[in-house]
Amino acid sequence: MKNFTKDSDGIALIIIIFAMLVFSMLGVVVASMQSNYFEISRAHLRKNQAFFVSDSGMERGKELLNDSEGSWRPPDPPGYLREYMTVGGARGHYDIYVEELGGSSVELFVESQMDVE
Repeated sequence: MKNFTKDSDGIALIIIIFAMLVFSMLGVVVASMQSNYFEISRAHLRKNQAFFVSDSGMERGKELLNDSEGSWRPPDPPGYLREYMTVGGARGHYDIYVEELGGSSVELFVESQMDVE
């Protein structure tokens, strides 16, 4: 039987294999983190784009109501006005709904959606 404390033949190979295993696992972890960061950034971008599309729809609805002195209503059917726009290279649309509250009061609703790439 060999004494491993005095005979170091092959110990360098074992250390190198162990080091390669550790660095390989580290590389997988870093690649996974980068992928997660990319997905988080993409979701944040989509959220901001949808916000700006929705905000544009709200401004457009207010403009239409103000210009018509409150008498404008979306075409019936479909009961809403849909307009398309591009924000940051991505296409989306907003839908404007107007709900009568009684008297001369109305409530303006806007829904927005970004097209899937």
